[in-house]
Amino acid sequence: MINRARPRGGRQGRGSGALRVSRSGAVWSSRRTPSSTARKAAWARRSSPRRRQPATSGHADSGAPHWRITVKRVRGTAGTPDGMVSTFLHERVSAGDTLRLSPPFGEVSAIGDAGPLLLVSAGIGLTPAMAALEHLAATEPEREVVLVHADQAAAAHARRAELPGLQDRLPNLSVRLWYEDAADGELTGLTAEVATGLVDPNLIPLSPEAHVHLCGPAPFMSRVRGGLLRRGVPSDRIAYEVFGPGMLPD
Repeated sequence: MINRARPRGGRQGRGSGALRVSRSGAVWSSRRTPSSTARKAAWARRSSPRRRQPATSGHADSGAPHWRITVKRVRGTAGTPDGMVSTFLHERVSAGDTLRLSPPFGEVSAIGDAGPLLLVSAGIGLTPAMAALEHLAATEPEREVVLVHADQAAAAHARRAELPGLQDRLPNLSVRLWYEDAADGELTGLTAEVATGLVDPNLIPLSPEAHVHLCGPAPFMSRVRGGLLRRGVPSDRIAYEVFGPGMLPD
């Protein structure tokens, strides 16, 4: 699964290019020199005409001279097949290989308007949040941001080691982590509250004027969104990303 962080506006960037590949456990990352500064999704295509909608998890206007996409390997369970594209990337693509990418595109914003920002993610759905944090560290380092992330365990939390550096660059960044198994949940250099179990929407730190961005499995987003609506957050201030057709229920 590849996830995205994007600004408002649906304009596409231009061009495609080679990717530099790296791996960390079950997470595959690649970088390429961008041809535009839009923080948007891109299509990745393999030899099959079927395609998957990955997205940027880092971008050039955060100060880096490249785009970055992050892909967690999806293994089938209960008789379902492994993820076609994630398996292909993890097993078949190596440093120096070239993949065809579409221009970046999309409209959902992970950053919202000026003011407090609440980023809520689960699993590999953290990639839009990480891209948003990188962007804000480069452009609005004093902005008030709360990052809430849920995962199976600290070892499964992709890009976790980058959080202390981001918190150094974002002095008003608060971090709240929920792990189903919270053993080894503390991370040197990171100031964070770590809890065991599933995210409780009632315990999410919430500023009255916060813009909210959700990304993760649909049941997770539906539960968190419902909890935030009950706490009085207007629906037009809750953005979310669904990787497939449909919308979350009201």
